[in-house]
Parts: sequence; C-alpha cells; structure tokens
Amino acid sequence: MSETGWRLGAELSELRMVGQVDLPAISYTYAALNNMVDDTASNDAVLFSWSAGGSSQAYEPWNKLRSAYQEILGKMSENMDVAGGAVLRIVDHYAATDDEAAAALRSAWTNTTPPLLDGEYLVAGPHPESRYRPLT
Repeated sequence: MSETGWRLGAELSELRMVGQVDLPAISYTYAALNNMVDDTASNDAVLFSWSAGGSSQAYEPWNKLRSAYQEILGKMSENMDVAGGAVLRIVDHYAATDDEAAAALRSAWTNTTPPLLDGEYLVAGPHPESRYRPLT
C-alpha cells in the first residue's frame, strides 16, 4: 500500500469492514440458503411416491441435484469465512507496520463498528451450520 499514517488506517478500516461485516454476512446468507435447500428433503417421501406404491424415477436425479446445490452453497459459506479471516489477518499485518495507522484503526473501531453503508448489515450471532452432504 502506498498510504501511511491515518490514511492507511482509513483504508485498513474499510478492509476490516469487508472482513468483519461484509464477508460474514455473505457467509451467513449462503449457510441459511444451504439449510433451506436441505429442508426440502423432508417432503421427498410424499412427493416422489406413487399412490399405487413404489417411488418415482425422478427422485435419484433430484436428490443428486439438491446435494450438488447444497454442496455449492455450503462451500461458498465456508469460503467466505476463510476469506474474511484472511482479510482480517492482512489488516492486522499492515497495522503492525505503522503505529499511526494502527492508532487510527483502533480509534475508528473503539467499542463499535464504523457506520454501515446501504446494504451492509451486522450478522446477529453465529450463522447456522451448513447441512450439506458432499457428493461422493
């Protein structure tokens, strides 16, 4: 980064917002979507059964499709968590190289999160664990 001092602190604050607010919110959304897809399995017995007995041939392809979609959503949630952690480590690394930047960053994040932009939101607690079954 070419900036130093409080300007670097301001840029690091923006990066911290990405790692601590934005990426966790995206991760939460993917985990919640993953679980919503998983919830569709509860009706499979009824939806894929014939009234005369037996089950529809459509079940296996549907189940594979759902599992693949769940795996994508679950992996995206995990990847956003990993990316957020990496961004926060980068912020800490750069802040450790410039005392004035570190002080500006601490000041901006003292006891609160800086003001959120339109569309940003804080995740209320830990996100749900993704319930996906990896494809074999």
